[in-house]
Amino acid sequence: MASETNRFGNPDYPIAYHPTYEPGYGPIKVKIIDPLNVQSHRYELYFDDMFEQYTHNISGNPDVRGDSAMRMASHWWLLDLDTNDTLRADTTSVYDNEQMFIDRGISITIAQTYNIGRVKIGQYYAVPNGGTPGSQYEENWHDFDAVIAPNNGVITSSMEFQKPDSVWMDGIRDVDVPGLSLNWIRSGSYSSIDYPADNDHNCSAATSTLITNLPWDPNENFEKLVGRTWAPANLTSYWKQGSNFNPGPLFEGGSRSDQDFKDVSSVDIVFTTDKSKWTRCPVLEMGLDKNLNEGGADRFFLRRHPSVDKDGKPYANNWNCKGNELVVDNNPADPNADGFVYASTNPDDPNFISPQGMGWFPGYVIDVETGMRLNVAFGEDSYLEDMGGRDMLFNPAKLLKTTVDDNSGLSQTLDPAVFRGANSDPVFGGKHFVYIWRADSIVMSNTSPYKDVKNYGYDGGQLLFNTLNYIQNVSQTGVQRNLNIYFYKLLMYVGMPMGIEGMKWLPEGNDCRIRIRLAKPYDAGYGNHIKTGGGLPNAYGAGYGLQTYDPDLDINNYNPKFAFSIDGWDPIQNDPEKTEEDLNLVTVVPNPYYAYDSYEGNALTNKVKITNLPNKCVVTIYTLSGTKVRQFRKDNEEPSIEWDLTNFANTPVASGFYLIHIKDLTSNSERTIKFFGAMRQVDLNTF
Repeated sequence: MASETNRFGNPDYPIAYHPTYEPGYGPIKVKIIDPLNVQSHRYELYFDDMFEQYTHNISGNPDVRGDSAMRMASHWWLLDLDTNDTLRADTTSVYDNEQMFIDRGISITIAQTYNIGRVKIGQYYAVPNGGTPGSQYEENWHDFDAVIAPNNGVITSSMEFQKPDSVWMDGIRDVDVPGLSLNWIRSGSYSSIDYPADNDHNCSAATSTLITNLPWDPNENFEKLVGRTWAPANLTSYWKQGSNFNPGPLFEGGSRSDQDFKDVSSVDIVFTTDKSKWTRCPVLEMGLDKNLNEGGADRFFLRRHPSVDKDGKPYANNWNCKGNELVVDNNPADPNADGFVYASTNPDDPNFISPQGMGWFPGYVIDVETGMRLNVAFGEDSYLEDMGGRDMLFNPAKLLKTTVDDNSGLSQTLDPAVFRGANSDPVFGGKHFVYIWRADSIVMSNTSPYKDVKNYGYDGGQLLFNTLNYIQNVSQTGVQRNLNIYFYKLLMYVGMPMGIEGMKWLPEGNDCRIRIRLAKPYDAGYGNHIKTGGGLPNAYGAGYGLQTYDPDLDINNYNPKFAFSIDGWDPIQNDPEKTEEDLNLVTVVPNPYYAYDSYEGNALTNKVKITNLPNKCVVTIYTLSGTKVRQFRKDNEEPSIEWDLTNFANTPVASGFYLIHIKDLTSNSERTIKFFGAMRQVDLNTF
C-alpha cells in the first residue's frame, strides 16, 4: 500500500512500473507481413520528445475560424536489440501509419488519437437564439469545440465471470426517460426549457445562452458501458437533480463542472472471494434524509457506524471520530481511558485505518493504463436496514430474474429491490454504489486549510478517510460544501452493482471482472497525473510532478517506450511435422468422379484436379495392382495439377479405383490417397 514512507518510485508502491501485455493486447500493433523474413529478435520502440501538432479542417465548417485540433506527436524509432540497428519511422505518431520493416517481416502501426470528450477546434461567428440586431452578443466570435475521437474513445466494456454459465451479478441500468430517477447517466444531448434538471450533462435549451447544447458524449458511447450499469462520474446525475428523492450518485453538479474526460482511464474492476485481495475503503452514507440516517449522518459523509473487519465484525471500543483526535496505537492499555479514538495498522483488525466508517470492498480496481491499484469507496443507505444498508458490508439487494432479462431496464420500476412503497420510492438495492477515485490532486482557489485535496495509489483508503473526516467536521457550511465538491471531483467511475434472484452473492470460484477499455493518447510520464517536472506534492504518491526514488524509472526521459519480441515466430525450414500436416491436405476433386464435373469444358473432355500440392513434388498414379498409369512432376507455386484421366499413352483409363502417390521433393515426405472414377462413353450424337 501507499503510505507516508512508501511513495511513488519505491519498489513496493501499488503500481506496475513496467507492465507486461498479453499478445494482441499491447499499446502498439505489431503484425507479421512476411513470415519468411521474420527473425527471432528482441526490439525496443521509443518516442522522441513529445510536441504539439495540429490537424486542420477538422469540422469542415466554413463558419469556423481556425478549425484545427491539437494532438501530442512524436517521431519514433525501432531498435533491434540483437543487432543494435536503429530504424526511424517515416512519419510522426500523429498519422495513422503502418510502418513496414520488410527485411524483418513485420509492420508496426501507431496512431495518435484525440482526447475523449470535447476538444477545442476554433471559433465560430454566432448570434444567440432570439438575438436582435444591436444586441451585446451580435457579431461576436465564440469558442467552438466538438467530440472528434472515434466512439468518443470507447473501445469496449464487459462483465466476465469465471463460470460464464453462472452469472450472479447485474446492476441498476440507466433508462433514458427524462424525469425518471433511473436516468442516472446523463450522457447524450437531451435538453428541455421547461425541465432543465432533466438535461443531459452540459446541455441547455435556454434561448439566453450563446452556446446551447455542448454535450460531452453526444452519441451516448459512455452510456452503454457494461450494460448501462457503470459510467464516468462526470456523466452521472447528482443528488436532488430534479427531485429531492433522486438518489443520483454524485454530490452536486459542481463536482462534474470542471472535470475533463482525459482524466478517465481504462480499468479492471474485480469482485473476488479471495479476502487477501480485498480493498479497505470508506463507507459513505447514502440516505436522503439525515434525520432518518444512523447517527444523523449527512449524505456523502462517512457512515456513523463502527468499522468492520473482513468478516463483518464491528469494532467494539470507542469508535466515534467526531470531535476526537485519531491516534494510531496498536496496543493501547485501555482504548476508552483517555478519550482518544484509536486506529490500527493491522489489516485484520476492525479498526484498521479507522475505528469508524471503514469497511471492505470485496475485490480491487486496477488502472490498466498506469498499472496502479486505485482507492475505492462504496455507499449504503442506513435507513434501508432490511436491504443491508446498515451493516457496513458490500451486499446489495437482488434483482428479480425478470428484471435482469429485460434489456430495456423499464421493468426495474416494478422491481421491489429498485422501487418500493406507496410512492414507489427509489431504494436501488440499499444504494450500494461503488465509487472509484483516480490518482490525482486538486487545489481549491480559496484559503481553506484543506484546500489541497489529494488521492493517490491504494493506501487502504487512508487519504480518503482523512479528507472526509476533516470535511464533515468543518463548522463553516459554505467551506464544507466547497470542500466536498472538490473532493468528489476526483471521482473517476461510479457503478451500481446488484445481485440476482436465486443466485448466491459472491460465490466461491466464480470471480467477476468488469473491463472498461478506452483509446487514450500516447503521452509522457506514468499516466495523465504523473508528469515530469516540478516536485512531488506533499502527500504520498505521484501528482502534477514526478519525483522518482528508483533510477530505473527514469527511462527515455519519461517518453513512451515499449519492448517486444518476435521469439518463436521465425520460419522453420523442412519441419517434418508441418510437412506431414500439409500433405494431409492433398486431395482429388471431385472424388469420386461420376462421368462428369464442372472443370470439363465439353463432352469430349474428362478432368479432375489434385489440389493442395507442395511446390516441388512428384505425383504418380497407380492401379490397385500396382501398375503405373501416369506421373506428373511439379515445380511451381500453383497449388494443383489437372489430370485428364488418361494414361501415359494418352488413352482414357478404365473405370475403377486408383492410388495416387505424392512425394514432396523438399522434405522427401510421402502420402498416398485413393481415387474412384466412373468413366463415360463418348456420345458423338451430342455434336
